[in-house]
Amino acid sequence: MFNLFRRNKAVETPVKTNHRQQQQKIFIDKQVEKFQKDLSKRSLGLVGDRIDGSLQQDTITGTFNKALKSNGKRLYDQGRTLALNTSVGSRYTQYITDMVVGTGLDPKPSIVKSNGKLDSALNKQIENAFWKWAQNAKRFSRNGRFNFRELLVMAERERVMGGECFIVLTKENNELNVSILSADKCDWTLNREVSKERAIYQGVEYDVDTMRPVAYWFRKINLLTQTYTGDNYRVDASQVCHYYQPLAAESLRVV
Repeated sequence: MFNLFRRNKAVETPVKTNHRQQQQKIFIDKQVEKFQKDLSKRSLGLVGDRIDGSLQQDTITGTFNKALKSNGKRLYDQGRTLALNTSVGSRYTQYITDMVVGTGLDPKPSIVKSNGKLDSALNKQIENAFWKWAQNAKRFSRNGRFNFRELLVMAERERVMGGECFIVLTKENNELNVSILSADKCDWTLNREVSKERAIYQGVEYDVDTMRPVAYWFRKINLLTQTYTGDNYRVDASQVCHYYQPLAAESLRVV
């Protein structure tokens, strides 16, 4: 029943509420965080602030090749470290290799007869001879450790880690052998003039007029110490496949 004589009305006591929004805790994988920091440093490219620690980035002056000449070894070491010492970098390297190589290449000869039609019998004979050689690691590779399919995988891994690699063909005992060399085997610091027509720049000998590679100069490595002996050996350009993706129109080498 409603009481008309009640003067003191009950007052509701306000309830204190915390209006601060609770922020969700974010858990970050330390390996991912470290990889992202290292990757951001590498993505800066050819800058000097990572060496002197200054906040002001140095501007790249001159040609791309000139900038790479003094930074190639450092960037190569950084890329290899990211690919081998971080979980994200290792997975990225494996992912790119799987996507590029896939099931591998399947070369098909296309010899044509005088009438313009394919010579199926001869093409089949060449194909069988190729795979008999390419699938045999002892015949295919100079060190006897990899076949044609494994060569594709290693070449792509080297390109992802170091930016480039060198596939060298050698003929020994009437047999063609294949070797694969990493980017650091071709010395970035080897630069000299051979003649008026030829010059060696970053370990590659060029025709001065056309800028076509004439030969490649590779480092000799001591087997026991795995260090550079100080000597180089020359391989004709016709025997070398320089596998890389140019970063600029006139890139001679990359990282």
